[in-house]
Amino acid sequence: MSSLRDGHIGAVEATILVAIYMGSKIFLTFPRDMAKLGATAAWFIPLFSMLVALLIFTFFNRLLLRFPGRNLVQVTETLLGPVAAGVATVIYFLIFFFITVVILRELAEMVKTIIMPMTPISVFIGLFLAAALFAAYQGIESLSRGAWLFFPFILLAFVLIIIGTAPFMRWENITPVLGYGPLPLLKWGLIKVALFGEGFILGLIPPYLRDQKDFSMIGYGSIILSGLTMTLTVFAYLLVFGMPSCIHAGAYPLYQMARLIFYGRFIQRVDVLFIFIWVFSILFTLALSLYGGAVVLGQYFNLETYRPLLFPVSLLTYAAVFLAPSFPVAEWLDNQLLRTYGAVVVMLPLLLYLVAKGWRLKEGGENAA
Repeated sequence: MSSLRDGHIGAVEATILVAIYMGSKIFLTFPRDMAKLGATAAWFIPLFSMLVALLIFTFFNRLLLRFPGRNLVQVTETLLGPVAAGVATVIYFLIFFFITVVILRELAEMVKTIIMPMTPISVFIGLFLAAALFAAYQGIESLSRGAWLFFPFILLAFVLIIIGTAPFMRWENITPVLGYGPLPLLKWGLIKVALFGEGFILGLIPPYLRDQKDFSMIGYGSIILSGLTMTLTVFAYLLVFGMPSCIHAGAYPLYQMARLIFYGRFIQRVDVLFIFIWVFSILFTLALSLYGGAVVLGQYFNLETYRPLLFPVSLLTYAAVFLAPSFPVAEWLDNQLLRTYGAVVVMLPLLLYLVAKGWRLKEGGENAA
């Protein structure tokens, strides 16, 4: 399979981009979904899932470092052969495609519900998809630099929400500390490793790095940054609303928290300002998912560039978005399907590592794992 080169990216920029990609779910229904599973100890689920994801990435990292300059698709072909690699490539594409479809529908529903409820949802879907298509066309180098420039605004908005809602936080809202008990927490923490399913994009990054040693920092850094952000978001959400109110506080928990910020006559309804930051954050996720899906297909068809595939993939995405007839269906697909059964797919890098462990590369005579 061909290597689709598209410039170079720095380690810091790549870390921030992947962290935004994995962590942007905090702006949607993620905190409420965790509260349903873990009650007062819901914050433990993303924390434990982060630790599991770091363990999986350790094997993923050791695997890819044995193949300098190659990405996950090329490594899969080397280890499994062209036929099995073709099947695996289709799975990789479906991961990116499903993430794009679900996140796009949830984003469009959020903006329609909060800002312009009378506007047809197809308008928002078309606008956001067009914006993501344009960003994906610029390539991963431009995306990483854009994420690096936009990250301070995301961080500032997040910190302001935590500080602004501090007067409403009550420590008794996180008792009992273990929620439904340690065993359910460990079970859901293991299953919800699918929260880091977007980490598959890490497998496409190595060819764009000037120094392959940066891959370890990017992987560990992005997982830790996004994991701690998700944990802190759920923790703050529980402190503010408590159980069972946090389950019924609204479809977009972080937005509900922002609405509580009120300091005198001039500092209120700041949630409107935050919405724009959240939309741009999620657009990075959509753009990177489109990019990842197009790159995977481009390598499958041995193309020299992924760009001709972006428009067909976008059209397919636009059609698939409407297969979910309503927001509850889209939320179910995200939480119950993608973020639950997706844990099986997240284990694929571990499976590849186990396959590679008994291999010896013919070129160079070095161990594959």
